[in-house]
Amino acid sequence: QPWGAYQQRLKHHGLVASWALPVRGSRSEAVGAVLEFVLPAARAPTEVEEGIMQDVGELLRLAMDLHGLASDVAARAAAQRKAEATAQDRGVLIDAMLDATMDAVICMDAQGRITLWNRCAEALFGWSAAEVLNQPLSRFIIPPELVEAHRSEEHTSELQSHSDLVCR
Repeated sequence: QPWGAYQQRLKHHGLVASWALPVRGSRSEAVGAVLEFVLPAARAPTEVEEGIMQDVGELLRLAMDLHGLASDVAARAAAQRKAEATAQDRGVLIDAMLDATMDAVICMDAQGRITLWNRCAEALFGWSAAEVLNQPLSRFIIPPELVEAHRSEEHTSELQSHSDLVCR
């Protein structure tokens, strides 16, 4: 009976007829809203009134679409924050594992620059991570007689063909 109470309120204000226009969003054929125009007398809408109804319906459709896009952006932002938190948690776990290992772990990029130097590497070679990061590996642990071979084009291209990151 909710419609009965609604009709009584309309009649109380002298409104006895209505026109309705279903509004669908761009993404779905489902009706997302209904525009209702109430009148004091039963009659068909004029051409101008129909145009106004269509224009208002289009504005409402655009507002519904904008709301949908905003919801999508919010959902993506939440998913991004969750992914970043997960990556950070995994990074913390990997850092803890690298620091807990009994082996020296050293990573370098394709240009031969050190990108990772764990605690065992610090203890074994005597340099802190802060001293060696982003420096050429050849400067620290490659014997002088092998530096040239390490820097050779053949060695560099072999590294680049396998990966952008090389760990040893």
